[in-house]
This record gives sequence, structure tokens and C-alpha cells, in this order.
Amino acid sequence: MSRPLSRIEAEYDAVVVGSGYGGGITALRLAEHGKRVCLLERGRELHPGQYPTNTRDGLQHIQARTPYGHVGASNALFDFRFHRDMSVLVGSGLGGTSLINAGVAEQARPHIFEDERWPDELQDPSVLTPYYDLARQMLQPERLPVEYDLAKLRVLAQAGQELGSTM
Repeated sequence: MSRPLSRIEAEYDAVVVGSGYGGGITALRLAEHGKRVCLLERGRELHPGQYPTNTRDGLQHIQARTPYGHVGASNALFDFRFHRDMSVLVGSGLGGTSLINAGVAEQARPHIFEDERWPDELQDPSVLTPYYDLARQMLQPERLPVEYDLAKLRVLAQAGQELGSTM
């Protein structure tokens, strides 16, 4: 999917920075309307089989940005950003954070929007209904079949039980 820098053209109708959900959808919509789009991403393109499969291999895919400096490769997949008030984990690679969110397609529960910090327009969560519907139509998410035995699911279930979850 990615192309070498030598193939970048001198001009585009639009340049989108970031290939995750926001950037990827923005680039798609612009291209659907006939715009010539350049989509830039700071990370690498990973193909099946190139993702880390154990903790030891995973260490080389980690970077961290702290108030004291940067640690790890600047294009490492797992990009931890530590700040005084908030820390986040984002994905670095062609596909952005969607590369590391485990394929989650969860609709926010209505009570989430009861917090007054949300804009007034979102206090009524039904405002998002047509957008959830569109996302479901485009992405066609499906539940993982019960017969799939993924190590990730076993580990998450064990962690949940240790934290007192009954789900």
C-alpha cells in the first residue's frame, strides 16, 4: 500500500497527515470526490507476520516520549506518550492506532455522554446513531466466533478476573 518517497508528486489537492481512522476516512472521502490526495504517515507499513508475537519481540516495537526525552525507534509501532496530566498509547504505522486496538468496534454507552465536559450537541447520544450506522455498514464488524481460541483473549479474560470482572 505504501509508496517510496520518490513517487511523491509535486502537487496534490489535499495532504492528509495520519492514516488512522480520522486520516484514512478523510483521505477516502476526498478521493471519492475526485481529489488527488497524499496521505502521510510517520510509521512503517506492517504486513501479517511482521507484528510482534511475544513480549521479547514486542520490546523492539516500543517507543516512549517522556518529559525527559524519547526512548526507542521513532517509527516503533507502540508509541507511549507520558505527560504530567495524561498519558496515552497511540499506534505508529500505516493505519495509525487502528493497528493496535485489537479490532474493537464498540459503540459508546449512552451514560458516557452525561458528563458535562461533552459538548451540548453530544449530550443526546442519539445524535451519533446515523454515524454508528454508517460505520457498521462500511466496516461490517462481526463478533469473533466462540470457537476461536486466541491467546490474547485468554490473557485479557485472566486479567479481567484478577481485577474482579465477572464478564
